[in-house]
Amino acid sequence: MKKSKLCFDLIFGKNASLATMKSSSRLIKSIFLDRESSFYRENIAFLTNFIKNHKIDINFVDKKKLNSICKTEDKHQGIALKTEGFKFYDLHEICKINNKKKSLHSTLFLLDSVMDPQNMGAILRSAYAFDVDGVVIAKNNACDINGTVARSSTGYSEFIKIHKASNLASVIDSLKEQDYYVIGLDSGCGKKVHKIQDILSCQKKVVFIFGSEGFGIKKILLNKCDYLHRIDMANDVESLNVSVSCSIIGNDVFNFYKNEAQ
Repeated sequence: MKKSKLCFDLIFGKNASLATMKSSSRLIKSIFLDRESSFYRENIAFLTNFIKNHKIDINFVDKKKLNSICKTEDKHQGIALKTEGFKFYDLHEICKINNKKKSLHSTLFLLDSVMDPQNMGAILRSAYAFDVDGVVIAKNNACDINGTVARSSTGYSEFIKIHKASNLASVIDSLKEQDYYVIGLDSGCGKKVHKIQDILSCQKKVVFIFGSEGFGIKKILLNKCDYLHRIDMANDVESLNVSVSCSIIGNDVFNFYKNEAQ
């Protein structure tokens, strides 16, 4: 795994902080705690053991100081972590791990220039909820996996295998060599909407491409797709928020494999 080039990051809030401490996604350098917070009282045993076992610097501060550190009013919920940057996976690591799975299927999300950290966090939360095997993001023109993303994902970003790519087109080529079937989500494709389940019954390894907010998938990536899919809707809506689209597709894939296993 590769660390982010960020020297350090600040993660705050109950869920994001607990998830970071329970995962191995980041090296924690120090912890800032408000002893008067409900978070500290409710998690004192866990915090004491964690700090002891990991030999991490602990800084007890008051609520006002935490507000200043986090540059927010009370959203820290009594805790903040100073950490190293997020640890990204090499693409071959993700593929290698997926090839060792007992099940034969694998699902990846590839995000084309998703800039908004709230959307990124929501996507990663859905990816974790629906057991997506990995997420590919762009190195440039995309939101980094920072503390804001961790918090908006309620901490679940820390459990997702993420690859940061300098060239998404090359990633698609590499995945095709690994027998991945490439599906682009394009609301304007105008094609007949096939059920995702019909595709999954024929293709065990699938990567879904989701475009950026307001711009969609770049043409160079669209041209590499094996199939363009639009989400079927009852009423005429131009497009859905990218995080909503990820959630719908993630749920469809999860339910297909769940039913297949029964």
